[in-house]
Amino acid sequence: MSEPTVTYPQAFIPSKLAADETYATVEQILLCSDLPQATLHIPHWRIGGVAVAVRVRALSLVERDLVQRETDTVEQYCLIWQLGCVVPTFTQAQANQLAEKNPHAVEQGASFIMTLSALNQDWIDHVVTTQTNAPAASASAEPGAAADPSHRARARRLDRPAGRKVRPTARTAAADA
Repeated sequence: MSEPTVTYPQAFIPSKLAADETYATVEQILLCSDLPQATLHIPHWRIGGVAVAVRVRALSLVERDLVQRETDTVEQYCLIWQLGCVVPTFTQAQANQLAEKNPHAVEQGASFIMTLSALNQDWIDHVVTTQTNAPAASASAEPGAAADPSHRARARRLDRPAGRKVRPTARTAAADA
């Protein structure tokens, strides 16, 4: 079995369209699930001697802006936890109580959530698989997506059959101008 090809997560590589390839529609782009998730173990917080596990996700552009507008650093960290922690979910009051917890745990968890915004799910799954020798777990709501080849999972997200290319929409002279 060959290693998956993984491009550095921040690399946008200019290229030409492949034969029979077309550009995506706005609707297809808006349907893409692009806020990666990851399981994070917090070594400072232990239950029965075992570091607790939480599920976190990247913040959206709007959420990141909310955090950046917050002027108090402690409140920024708490807001990041409130917005970015998927399991468990925090209310605002609960997230604010994190200000009384270990500062390294809160800061590093918040930093990890912010870092997810610069990554993509394929990169995260590759790192997890490489580091743990375990199969990648999918954060997708689609059952079995982790077992699917990437083109099939992507096709399902785009609501089209696997192996089919995106069809262009009608273009106007105004759109070309």
